[in-house]
Amino acid sequence: MSSAPSAEAPRAPSPSADAPPTKRVKLDIESPATATAPAAPADGAGAPTATDGESQPMQQQPKKREPRKKNKKVKVKPPTPGGAEEAIYFDIVTLLGEDVVSAAEEAGTSRAQRFAVGTEVELEIKEISSHGDGLAVVDSGDWVVAVPFCLPGERVLARVYRNAHLHSYADFVRVIDACESGRDDKLVGCKYFGQCSGCQYQMVPYENQLLLKQRVVEKAYTNFSHLPSELVPPVLPTIASPKQYNYRTKITPHFQAPPKNAKADWEVRIGFDQKGRRTVMDIEVRSARGFVELWKNAH
Repeated sequence: MSSAPSAEAPRAPSPSADAPPTKRVKLDIESPATATAPAAPADGAGAPTATDGESQPMQQQPKKREPRKKNKKVKVKPPTPGGAEEAIYFDIVTLLGEDVVSAAEEAGTSRAQRFAVGTEVELEIKEISSHGDGLAVVDSGDWVVAVPFCLPGERVLARVYRNAHLHSYADFVRVIDACESGRDDKLVGCKYFGQCSGCQYQMVPYENQLLLKQRVVEKAYTNFSHLPSELVPPVLPTIASPKQYNYRTKITPHFQAPPKNAKADWEVRIGFDQKGRRTVMDIEVRSARGFVELWKNAH
């Protein structure tokens, strides 16, 4: 005798003297629905199983859930013309190459959070930005880190505090190897240098400062004049000041606005912004302190 097929996929009937030929033929041509019928629940309820000479009714199979489509990567556009990030963007293109920059923007990875805030990295400075920051390329060759108060050729330790378009900003921690950068920290004449955003080059001999400033003007013509390279005029050497310190005739002091819950004895800070932060440093003594005193007395 033949028995009803089990819940598992049926095996082809083996030839036997007890199995009638008609039964074997019947099983060979059974409906596919019979062969793939799901097992009955453990309590015996549910669809009946197939018996000899009968076909199990076709059951509706549950629809397979289609895999969720991944979000389409959106091309990231370069910084807005005239924005704060445009000047450094030109330096990034020069350091990484147009192909690397275009590939990252097409893939939507140019604004990735490359470094966690507080990460310390060793970097070799390659260039100085138009804002006076040292620029380094990470080992992978597709990301730039901007570090203030350092010079091309130096190897420095920096601490990342913000990620931006194809680059990160980091605080200067220390010089690992000055190489032949021309650094001379004995030239620093301000106790706020290294934290204040008012100066960038005090550790550089004055004649080298003039070359760095000339380079800023050259890059401005190249990047913003929209002139063919052959029509960009040569930039003459920077005219030196008769004074290397105490030479400012104009400043733009900042002040720290009091919070809404400020007490009556809250002291207003007047000075320059801390480098890389939106915090005003209360500058007490510096090369243009006379202007600060006038500002304080007027307010």
